Amino acid sequence: AVGAHAVLRLVRAYRARSRAAVRTTADEAWRRSRGVLLCIGDSQTQGGSAPDGWVARLQWDYIRRLDVVNRGFDGFTTRLIAKVLPEITDPLALPAGGGVAALTLWLGCNDGTRPGNFQHVPPSEFLRNMRDLVERLQRRFPGAPVL
Repeated sequence: AVGAHAVLRLVRAYRARSRAAVRTTADEAWRRSRGVLLCIGDSQTQGGSAPDGWVARLQWDYIRRLDVVNRGFDGFTTRLIAKVLPEITDPLALPAGGGVAALTLWLGCNDGTRPGNFQHVPPSEFLRNMRDLVERLQRRFPGAPVL
């Protein structure tokens, strides 16, 4: 017959191993899942963090898998974003073991205002600016798709 003390020792050892296994599994899952989805743009992106906005929905859909970071700036054009891009991307605090998984670049509403408006960017310049922004983001975050 096995004594009560021996059974208690076995139960305690089993519980300790189980807790350690759960803790290890959770830690590994957290490390594997940490990454950033970076959303860059104008007011359409900024407003995406409203309670029912598209950025808020991404945050909900990717909770505990990706940190969704909103870098939307009301009134900005491709010209303005190009000037401040390093200030947006360089100080970005990335989780340990994670990087930028993907980026969204949503601009053009302000660029497309009527000629003569201070925000207007001609279509040919808009295209050049967007290509330049995508290339810069791809260099800064290699392997992360720019959507």
